[in-house]
Amino acid sequence: MRFLIIGAGAVGVTLGVHLEHKKHDVLYLVRPGRKQEMERFLIVDAKSGKPHKRERPNVAEAGAELPPYEWALLCVRGDQVEAAFATARAHLRPDARIGLAAATLTPPDELRRLWPGGPVFSILPLFAAWSEEKGVWRWFQQPFLKTLVSGEGEPRADEAAREFAAALVDAGLPTRAVPSLRRSAVPLLGPGLVLLAGWQLAGWDLDRFGGDRALRRLTAEAMAEAARAFRAEAEGPMRLLSYAPAGALDLMIRALPRLTPGDLRQMWSHHGPKIQEQTRTLVDAMLARAGDAAPKLRELRARLA
Repeated sequence: MRFLIIGAGAVGVTLGVHLEHKKHDVLYLVRPGRKQEMERFLIVDAKSGKPHKRERPNVAEAGAELPPYEWALLCVRGDQVEAAFATARAHLRPDARIGLAAATLTPPDELRRLWPGGPVFSILPLFAAWSEEKGVWRWFQQPFLKTLVSGEGEPRADEAAREFAAALVDAGLPTRAVPSLRRSAVPLLGPGLVLLAGWQLAGWDLDRFGGDRALRRLTAEAMAEAARAFRAEAEGPMRLLSYAPAGALDLMIRALPRLTPGDLRQMWSHHGPKIQEQTRTLVDAMLARAGDAAPKLRELRARLA
């Protein structure tokens, strides 16, 4: 399989290196002027410390003439989705299969509008990946979790999702194709993003976040509002979670310093500040959806400005 990866950050590099191990053809497409930075990079398993150096990866800069890749992975922030599709339109054959790995609330119909010629499927990476220094990425597979992919019921997209899932499993990344990533993940994504917003306001200090009663309560109430906004789309356990009262969410936040392992704290202390614009963008999208029914979410957003 031939993959063009748009967004050579932690997720894109982790997926690319695993796919390359199984001899798939991977090309990283980067911003003009960044190719030289990608002459070599190091990917390290944060659990075992096992390093893998990638010498001379296949890298091109946006605007270059490229061969006709059949697959593209858009591994970008949620506020970069439309720009990533514009880059894809400039470089890919119109029937290419596109996998979108981004925290986004964009509906499937809108994604198909952005790429009408070929199938579009969504990817939810459930491994941890981050960079602490230029050219070095750390990652680890979280226990019992599998990366999820879905074409949201569109036949061609579902077929592409299943084929991509099989390629990742073969490459050593536990992955599962599901009928609807939106129904299984978006109802959790909304409150999860609000949790990150509160953590951001605590300076990415989890002990401070858990001990700040006022911030904890505001975050919990905003999380409950976000969960209600997506209740209609939730299924199974996700729908039950949407009924969680703010008091229970407050207790969960209070317990986070005891429950969050050090490697996840390390990841978010480096990764969190890099996605602050994404957090603001997606909270704005939730506010547009919830309207006047989310005063605490609006208050939290005002503090993020």
